[in-house]
Amino acid sequence: MRDLVILLCLVVLGTIAVGTAAEEYGPAEVGSVEAIVLEGPLAIKEEGVELDEAKHRDRFPEHPELYVPMPIPDPTKRTVTITEPESRLISYNMLTGEETVSDITPKSLPTAKWVHGGLPARAEIGNEDVVLPRNFSALSWVSNQEDYPWCVNVKLYMKFASGWYVGSGTLIDSMHVLTAGHCVHDVLHGGTWADEIVVVPAYENGTAPYGNATAVQLHSWTGWTNDANWDHDMGVIDLDRPIGALTGWHGYGYDSNWSFFSGNTFHNPGYPAAAPYGGQYMYYWYGNFDECPASDTSSQVKFNKQSYGGQSGSGAYHIDSGNRYVYAELSNGTSTWTRDVCITSTKFGHIGDFIAADTPATFDLIPLDVNTAPPTAITGAQLSAMDYLVQNYSSASWSGTVTVKVYLSTNDNITTYDTLIQTHYFTYSFSPKSSAHVTVTTPPTIPTGTTAGNYWIGVILDISDNDTLNNDSDGQDASSLTLKSPTAAVFRVDDAGNVLADSSFYGSGFHSGSADIAEWVPVSEPVESGDVLELDPDNPGHYRKSRGSCSTLVAGVVSTNPGFVLGTNPLTLDFGPWTDDSRPWTESCALLALIGIVPIKVTDEGGPIQPGDLLVASSTSGYAMRWDPESGEPCNFIGKALEALTGKRGVIAVLLMAH
Repeated sequence: MRDLVILLCLVVLGTIAVGTAAEEYGPAEVGSVEAIVLEGPLAIKEEGVELDEAKHRDRFPEHPELYVPMPIPDPTKRTVTITEPESRLISYNMLTGEETVSDITPKSLPTAKWVHGGLPARAEIGNEDVVLPRNFSALSWVSNQEDYPWCVNVKLYMKFASGWYVGSGTLIDSMHVLTAGHCVHDVLHGGTWADEIVVVPAYENGTAPYGNATAVQLHSWTGWTNDANWDHDMGVIDLDRPIGALTGWHGYGYDSNWSFFSGNTFHNPGYPAAAPYGGQYMYYWYGNFDECPASDTSSQVKFNKQSYGGQSGSGAYHIDSGNRYVYAELSNGTSTWTRDVCITSTKFGHIGDFIAADTPATFDLIPLDVNTAPPTAITGAQLSAMDYLVQNYSSASWSGTVTVKVYLSTNDNITTYDTLIQTHYFTYSFSPKSSAHVTVTTPPTIPTGTTAGNYWIGVILDISDNDTLNNDSDGQDASSLTLKSPTAAVFRVDDAGNVLADSSFYGSGFHSGSADIAEWVPVSEPVESGDVLELDPDNPGHYRKSRGSCSTLVAGVVSTNPGFVLGTNPLTLDFGPWTDDSRPWTESCALLALIGIVPIKVTDEGGPIQPGDLLVASSTSGYAMRWDPESGEPCNFIGKALEALTGKRGVIAVLLMAH
């Protein structure tokens, strides 16, 4: 068989380094290497029964609306009796239910110390968090939460015996999250560990661009779990999946000089969920701490702003020479101020011990985030794209050749009993906790004769490393694929008269019975055909009926019967035409006319409307009016009237204009 070449694009993340002062983080190593396809196309299937269960399955809550904001504890309403030393830490294995208490004597450490973070292999890199105010700012919405450094921040879904809550945290390793102690152990309401925690980086309004990970072990200090001492309200979560390889992670550190906190800018993104916030978006504030240490405490810092339920556990990080280091996490507060618990030298050592205990000393390669295209393919056809990641989650460096087998599976549990469709290998040098982004330029071919249906494509690394049980890309790390039979019609007419094609349309002309082009958009309130829509500033990405005279937020008109539709109704997948039972709007989405001629609701608020008049939003919600050119008021035009209005209100035809 002729050798086929695959190009592997390798993006290597930064390794962990320790120092006594901030150093410049070196650029992420980027390299490329050619690999050879040993076998493919293939259709080899071993006989046997799958014995293991799929790992890394999606654990996002089925009913997230049942989770309420974790309240910000008010320290003024609880008396603390100190009985536990800071040296005593406690861990809880969520798989076995075993609780372990250790007393580790603090090491002799310098005044300040830190550990480097790692750059992302999947996320785009930005730098929007480098502003330098003096005092903590107001919360502002993060519009690009999927980009680094924002994607390092996570939303927590926590189940306790006392209730189900949402909170925040920060990745400080690809498999570890720093958060508040009360987000892992509920000493304030019964003294129990969390039953379940799902970690979602870069969450926004129901979307999880990097999937999620599940807690398998929790850590805190007995000063919190026994005494409820605010100085120890800190926790660490061990994850089942190195999701931080996709997003990157921040370093962490401590500084015993309190002027460090009052004299530097700290950044604190999180997920406020208590009113007026809903927990669906990441928000961010930044500034210098006002009291360091906070009153009557030894390891807390304070700023004069109210925090909101859901922000508990969000990390406060400092930027030094382009590197980000978490020094504290949001813990408690009142209606006028907030306190963060700082990482002390003792906790710094303990956190390092937690992470070191989970980090193999022998190299351990883990495949992640397999992606293939197209999402729907024909059996017997070659895929158009494939890529995946491999992280070396260990403290060891390793160089050598990795053989990779690609499997087609009927479920998301990738095993050697699935259908082998390609084998390739690559040679590379991995440093500790580095990740390789692998782009396959000659993707595998789906075997001819494969039954149509839903499948998953995953990889298995054929290598003897520290843990061969994590060498397969299960669950969220497998790529879903829908296969169709090659005999299926690619051009067809259904019973409703809709003409459908599985590929592009080419022709010398296209004639439509209607006169506008429309696109499905999300709406935040019920709308109907002819309504004037504007951007909804309270729900970014959504639209609502116009609400003010001459609104500059105006976006267009809800279509009545468009000639061309971009996209499909995400709820019903309707293509039209629309009748009383199949309308171009629902309670949560509508067809926004982009260009052409459409009916529009109008009022005579701006005077009589005649053909040729320019129309703008009126003070009547969802209605347009005539624009008065002598008013001098800045307006966004909706379009040009094609008919006259007879009466106070009505519906006329309008020629839409670009905004």
